[in-house]
Amino acid sequence: MLSEDENRDIPKQLYSPIKGDIDMKAERNEIAEMKSVKVVYRYIDIMVDYFAEKEEDSIIIKLLKCPILKETKYGYQIHVPFKGKRFMRKNAHKQFACLTKEEALRSFIARKKQEIKHYRNKMDRAILARKKGIEMEKGEKAVEDKEYWISKQY
Repeated sequence: MLSEDENRDIPKQLYSPIKGDIDMKAERNEIAEMKSVKVVYRYIDIMVDYFAEKEEDSIIIKLLKCPILKETKYGYQIHVPFKGKRFMRKNAHKQFACLTKEEALRSFIARKKQEIKHYRNKMDRAILARKKGIEMEKGEKAVEDKEYWISKQY
């Protein structure tokens, strides 16, 4: 349930006094269609069918339209669907959402590129750790007598 301060910033057509929260159906249908409210855009990927026959059928890309609730000199207060309010700085290098769909698509591609890089690094580390584990299993000794950063932190 939202507090009175949070309810004050949500457009009236989205607030449901019966539920005391945001009416999700109204949010989905009306907020993107409202001509008087400025919006910012963000693309997200959603896993729809983990067991799909084709990999392309398992993920869809969706465009989120987040209405701008308040604009200040330094940024925007936006409403993210299913999440709530969020402040977005105007001059930030990495923004949550973009003013145009084209910028949002470029941002989505850059985010996925970083995600791939992150998971490749994790995979490389896991492969190396597995190789060392197999070597230890074959009888080679592990490094036990050296104190590493773990003992200094805990």
